[in-house]
Amino acid sequence: MNWRIFIKRIIAFTLAVVCVGYAWYVFKQQYGEQTASPQALQKQKSPVARPAAKPSFASTRPTTKPVRKPVVARAEPRASTEPVEREGRDMYHPPDPGNPFRMGRATRHIDGPTDTVRAVAISSDKKKLVVGGNDRTVRLFDFATGKELRHFEGHTAFILGVGFSPDASRIISCGEDHTIRVWDANTGEQIALLEEHQDDVIAAQFLSDPNLAVSASADGTARIWDIDKETTVKKIDYERRVCSMAVCLPQNLLVLGTHVGDVYLWDLKTRTQIRQLERVPSCIHSLVLSGDGKRLAILPVMMPFRIVDVATGKTLFVEAEDQWERVWCAALTSDGQTLALGRGFQVIFYNLQNFTRCKTYLNPNGFAQAMCFVPDGPLFVTAGGGMLTKNGEWMRPWEDMIQIWNLPQPLP
Repeated sequence: MNWRIFIKRIIAFTLAVVCVGYAWYVFKQQYGEQTASPQALQKQKSPVARPAAKPSFASTRPTTKPVRKPVVARAEPRASTEPVEREGRDMYHPPDPGNPFRMGRATRHIDGPTDTVRAVAISSDKKKLVVGGNDRTVRLFDFATGKELRHFEGHTAFILGVGFSPDASRIISCGEDHTIRVWDANTGEQIALLEEHQDDVIAAQFLSDPNLAVSASADGTARIWDIDKETTVKKIDYERRVCSMAVCLPQNLLVLGTHVGDVYLWDLKTRTQIRQLERVPSCIHSLVLSGDGKRLAILPVMMPFRIVDVATGKTLFVEAEDQWERVWCAALTSDGQTLALGRGFQVIFYNLQNFTRCKTYLNPNGFAQAMCFVPDGPLFVTAGGGMLTKNGEWMRPWEDMIQIWNLPQPLP
């Protein structure tokens, strides 16, 4: 072999060994020998000087301060499986200060709930207001002053319905924990726990007898309850999801709506079905009966609402297709002449005397989830806050969740 070629190979091999060794040294310096995090190494390199601790001396001065009790840490609750909440704003109905028919400010608001309100009711004497919602707490307020009188805790999931007994001495509530609870409004004591439903209880209401109540559930049933005995008196089973319920106590009427669009009318006195109304090809999200029991508002999820004559079952009015927008909650005056529709961040009104839409509409600060007219007066209550988005998350409320409005009479 030529000695020149041999020397070149030795030089090339030596250079290769040097390069590999240097690469291995760099690798070990960066990855192989690091035992602490970069933050820890940085702290070691630049320690923070701390002031020397002052010597402590036993004080002989007498003290009047009580001995501080030891603080006991509470166990953190288990992570909730319910939808989380996020901030949100009304992107569908931006404010329009130039619109003379927009009532942008409520007369007053009531503070108390810490989360979205899903149900609201006012007593027959107009002195008390009760609400319930996502904070799983039933709250009772003095309607005139807005002061919280007491709250009732016991529900383990979102509350979907609340109501007063005719004499306002009892409160009923129901929710996603599949239970119905009856409370003493004066003492705060839980009187009864009704738990025969197998799914969310979407509504519950007292009957004329304060010991009787009616409820509807997503398990496909409605039940009439004996509260003192905590037992079912009458079970109505349609074997399909019941989504809405309405009651008219003066006329002893019960109306139930299902997810397939069936609407059933019942006589609560005889506990028999009167008739089945014409099917609507959509889930019945809400039902509202007038105080005289003559008119029924049917509000499907994906179709315009309609007004039905209860006595004949005939449809009196159907909303125009070009004005349709999904309704989340509704309320009807006791005389059945004015209908309020909660369409998210906006509340609109219909005059049912001539079946025309009123020019007055409201823009609550949050997403309207429940509402009611104050009997025989101009006051109107909206409640809500957040909303359930398409991805299953609750949009967090950011403003007043209970608002009281003084409506002009008649509505323009």
